[in-house]
Amino acid sequence: RVHAPWMKCFYNAEYDGRKMFVYPCANNVVVGGVAQKGNWNLSPDPTDSKDIWERCCNLVPSLRKSTVDHEWVGLRPSRSKVRLERETRIDGSSSLEVVQLWPWRGRDHSSLGMCSRGE
Repeated sequence: RVHAPWMKCFYNAEYDGRKMFVYPCANNVVVGGVAQKGNWNLSPDPTDSKDIWERCCNLVPSLRKSTVDHEWVGLRPSRSKVRLERETRIDGSSSLEVVQLWPWRGRDHSSLGMCSRGE
């Protein structure tokens, strides 16, 4: 994750068979793009980190001005069916209604269009 408060758009791309993404969040921006089937290591790999960084900076050059907040490894779960649930998140005196829509079969947000059409 990096500090890049100017980032307001989501980016998602695939180049040479490898996916990369840039997702702005409330306090930082997630940059990523490694899928290694069967690799359960939760420690960041310096080679993967450098590769992700270079690919994402090529996708969004302004990221080079950002500062790294922290590195982490996330494992992508696989589901046999879609998770669609309504959830209320409470933060102090504020609440927010959230619809959780998690794709299935290890697919990412690229399958959300299919989910919304009921496929």
